[in-house]
Amino acid sequence: MIENQILVFALLLVIILVSPVIFKRIGIPSIIVLILSGVIIGPYGLYLIEETQSISLLADVGLLYIMFIAGLDLDLGEFYSAKYKSITYGLLTFVIPFSIGFLFCTYVLQLSLEACLLLSSLFSTQTPITYPIASKMGVAKNQAIAVTVGGTIVTNTIALLLLAVVLGQQSGNVSPIFFVEMLVAALILTFLIFYVFPTICKWFFRRLESEKYSHFLLILSMMFLSSYFSEVLGFEGIIGAFLSGIALNRLVPNSSTLMNRIDFVGNTLFIPVFLISVGMLVDVSVVFEDSEIITLALLLIVISLSGKWLSAFLTQQLFRYSVTQRRLIFGLSGSRAAATLAITLVGVRTGLMTEEFLNAAVVLILVTCIIASFVTQQSAKVLAMEENKQMGTQQVFSGKKERIFLPISLESHFEQLLDFALLLKDSRSIYPLTVGSVVPNNFDSDEQLVSTRVKLERYVKEASAAEIQVNVLTTLDFNISGGIVRLSRESMADFIVMGWPRQMGFVDKLIGENAGGVVMNTDKTIFICQIERALIVHHRIILVVPQLAEFEKGFSLWLRKVAKISRELTTPVLLFSEEETYEHTRLALKKMKVSLDLEYYRFADWNNFLSLMPFIDNDDLLFVVSARSGTASYQKALEQIPIKLETYFKRNNKVIIYPQRFV
Repeated sequence: MIENQILVFALLLVIILVSPVIFKRIGIPSIIVLILSGVIIGPYGLYLIEETQSISLLADVGLLYIMFIAGLDLDLGEFYSAKYKSITYGLLTFVIPFSIGFLFCTYVLQLSLEACLLLSSLFSTQTPITYPIASKMGVAKNQAIAVTVGGTIVTNTIALLLLAVVLGQQSGNVSPIFFVEMLVAALILTFLIFYVFPTICKWFFRRLESEKYSHFLLILSMMFLSSYFSEVLGFEGIIGAFLSGIALNRLVPNSSTLMNRIDFVGNTLFIPVFLISVGMLVDVSVVFEDSEIITLALLLIVISLSGKWLSAFLTQQLFRYSVTQRRLIFGLSGSRAAATLAITLVGVRTGLMTEEFLNAAVVLILVTCIIASFVTQQSAKVLAMEENKQMGTQQVFSGKKERIFLPISLESHFEQLLDFALLLKDSRSIYPLTVGSVVPNNFDSDEQLVSTRVKLERYVKEASAAEIQVNVLTTLDFNISGGIVRLSRESMADFIVMGWPRQMGFVDKLIGENAGGVVMNTDKTIFICQIERALIVHHRIILVVPQLAEFEKGFSLWLRKVAKISRELTTPVLLFSEEETYEHTRLALKKMKVSLDLEYYRFADWNNFLSLMPFIDNDDLLFVVSARSGTASYQKALEQIPIKLETYFKRNNKVIIYPQRFV
């Protein structure tokens, strides 16, 4: 056995690095490889390492991470719309395996009532260990996954509450007061996680917006505190971790640098160590030496998987899901880990179960994780291909082939512009984000060109933190707007994201000379942004759209991007437009299969734009769709909108959108 803890840690890192790479070639999911690696190096294998306090801590963090990321990854709009489906599935996936297990324990094993309740609840538990597989496949926001993850909390909570009741019965503490105390504890936990902790995070983000690494530490602190208070109040830590993920979901957009850091740390270290620790529990020699344990383990596996499959099948029939979605539900719900182990250990310690049940339960964990990994990987791959086929040509254009150009001045709020561009960027895009700057062509232009490029290289590091590829372009030009137009064409940009002009001249008060030149000399979709506050503090998106905007060539392009930002920030959209434009918007979203929390208000008088002021709060993100002269939705009043926004909506983050003019 290796006793040097530094060498033990180094061995774990080597396994995490090498094992998935080797076995990926033969199609074995990395999750299975890590679990089997734990079997090999653990106390019951080669005995290279044993589960020390350090490894146990990392493993516990890994399990919390899985549940926390599951909460962060949820599409809250989809989750809330499907909350009754989650509850229904959660009840099904508890009741069906529990009922089958209870009959088995009563009539086959002939256990006592307490032991039957305890072992039957074990069949109902599930741990979405395979969730990272679905997340990496890009299908984490599918409704079936939201329903499964939500149902996991329902069934695990019932199982663990049942565990508490059985233990209370054993000690004689079950009474009406016992249940009142549990209800009060649940209310306190809900208040802490859904009100206190998000309030702290919002305050911190507002005050220390530029401290990106501190944001990461704060979010992790909230996760651990939620788990701690969950345990203190009598619940499992994984429940607190998952609920904190939901509570902080809107503060951590999926495309943000912060989310990338959370994913990176979890998937690189904590989650793999947890999977290895699961494998270290398996005593292969004892299992194969005792035929009774093999028989018991096989029975537990059959009952557990059949109960979960039947639950997935009924859920599919009830909610009219596809066969692929049913398989994905089964794959995510089939694996067992923490809750199963906790219930078994309690059963052994209280004398309700024998050691054979513990060994059989460990085999159950190993086998179900292996089966669930294969099922999840195959079904997630198929579902990803099915979703890609349904996207349509417009989404393909704005997805894999889209290019975004970010022209900046060195004094601009680059971090905020970059955050906005990252929210806009389709995660499937194969092209890098292009950042460019135009240097005036004067007597010291060569020195300025070198200096500008050096400064731009610093900005690349900001994007690198989110694993976003960035191209840097600099050029000389006598006319700044002409240089920006030329760079946008060289980069073949589909979208241009510009900062808000700092100075407005007397001659060109529309949007500044440079921005105005870019708008009139390019045909692509342009976002002119004044983003000076953290995007995550917004509660709503205000979208103001002119009449006939639906007839612009770029209507669906900018609409899809606004919907993406709404989903990333988990904010509703208040649409102000003519009724006909609203109907076209609603139908376009339905055709694109994009879900959006949309609320409509009629607005037609653009000469009286300030009539919107009572509807707009300082914490609203304001989008105003404008139009180029000569296009279908253009009207003279649009020319005054930038000045009104600058004058009367100073405290708002705001974006003016110029739709694409031609295909």
